[in-house]
Amino acid sequence: MRAVLFFVPLVALGPSYFDADIYLLDDPLSAVDAHVGNAIFKQCITGLLRGKTRILVTHGVQYLAAADRIIVMQQYVCRRAPRVQSALAYSAPC
Repeated sequence: MRAVLFFVPLVALGPSYFDADIYLLDDPLSAVDAHVGNAIFKQCITGLLRGKTRILVTHGVQYLAAADRIIVMQQYVCRRAPRVQSALAYSAPC
């Protein structure tokens, strides 16, 4: 629950306080349950941050469909997956 209490107000402050061009989000949805994670994703990441560059590090494959680009890390190597289906192939353990 702390992740929600920290993440939402930070983004909700908006342009008057915190207006970055790039947001690096290091797995913010892993600390919350699925329902809260979906709400944060829809309202904050794809809502309030629309029009900004967002780099989302996540294990949640359910969010891949919303991505413009997907980079898969496998054994410390970056691999670009051209489509969501290709990225899902990497979801098996290394």
